[in-house]
Amino acid sequence: GPDEKLIFLSEIQKRFEGIQNATNWGFDICSCELGVDLFGCQNHTYSHQHVRALYGSIFNSSEDFQMGKKLYEFAIDDLSSDGALWREASRSKWSWRYYGHALGYLLSIAEIYRLNDEDLYSFRADTNGLTIHDAVSFYLKAVQDPQLMWEYSSQLEGVKGRKDYKNFKSDEYLKQVVEETERGGTKNWYYIYRAQFPDHPNTILGDKLIPTFKKQISWENNYIKN
Repeated sequence: GPDEKLIFLSEIQKRFEGIQNATNWGFDICSCELGVDLFGCQNHTYSHQHVRALYGSIFNSSEDFQMGKKLYEFAIDDLSSDGALWREASRSKWSWRYYGHALGYLLSIAEIYRLNDEDLYSFRADTNGLTIHDAVSFYLKAVQDPQLMWEYSSQLEGVKGRKDYKNFKSDEYLKQVVEETERGGTKNWYYIYRAQFPDHPNTILGDKLIPTFKKQISWENNYIKN
């Protein structure tokens, strides 16, 4: 009932407020500058702005809500000319996982806005003429030709000092994308993308490259109908 909803929202609000201000965690959007300071603005920054956008959407906080759009548009503005989320692609063997996480946060932000009747998926950056589809396309092309990722991952940014960090050609985390596993959440982003763009060339290719629980969404729909 209404009382239970208020209690539920109150509990959510308590938790959101603890992480609402990303500045307190050191991953605020002020650290995001196009083309520079790779580690100062990355998937952790994206995740905090995702939380703020979600908080803003639920509790009608315009300032927090707008952080999602600001971050999303920055990330697309910041894509390399080949479509790469270069900040994530530069992380040695972990590039495959971090790139997937970054895509997941960006797509989740776009979903929050879609549910609020605003289309971020169609945003095309003035800086490079690219969209989120180009960031997805680069990732899928790199799955087919890992050399594309290795050219970035050899920079070893943000991972220096980790065990085996120089082994940037390792396929340890690439396997989380191409094998029958859901470990690490590396392919979570694809469920969101595929649901919104089932006929996109990226999805047609992705279905050939990324093993997933393909019946997940259709099963849910059948269950509801029955």
